[in-house]
Amino acid sequence: MTRRVWVVVAAAGAVLALAAQNVDFSGIITKGERPRIAIPDLRGDAQAQGFMATLNQTLWSDVDAGGIFRMVPKTMYPTTIPQQPSDFRQPPPVVAPPRGKKGELVQPPSGGGLWVSDWSMPPSQANYLAFGYSYVQNGLFVLRAWLFDGRPPGSMSECSTLAAG
Repeated sequence: MTRRVWVVVAAAGAVLALAAQNVDFSGIITKGERPRIAIPDLRGDAQAQGFMATLNQTLWSDVDAGGIFRMVPKTMYPTTIPQQPSDFRQPPPVVAPPRGKKGELVQPPSGGGLWVSDWSMPPSQANYLAFGYSYVQNGLFVLRAWLFDGRPPGSMSECSTLAAG
């Protein structure tokens, strides 16, 4: 029971930390149109791992219940899940659309989840990507999380580090 309380406190703190940032989040959401968000499961180090299942479930259900975003099913995610911005790689320049032997267009290459475009292109087609990781430092649970805007290239917002005792 106390573990669940700490995870809920940590998740609430993460939401407060995100709200306290100078992040420009603007847009017009019309009836029937909701931006798509991908929230892969956050991972933690050995000490924090015990909290992660509850944190991930709480984060997913709270964002889903908010009704602002359409949740991208986890089965649509690329194979590699980033944990921090430095995990992303720049895709190589595309000279011409790739074509097969008979002249048909073939599936363009993918970064397997390490290119921002992997998240904004099919199958996930996410407008936003939330990702991060957690660890325990000096007896505190620390959550590092980021929210990337996958629509314009290079646009991102960062959430602060959260520590809960």
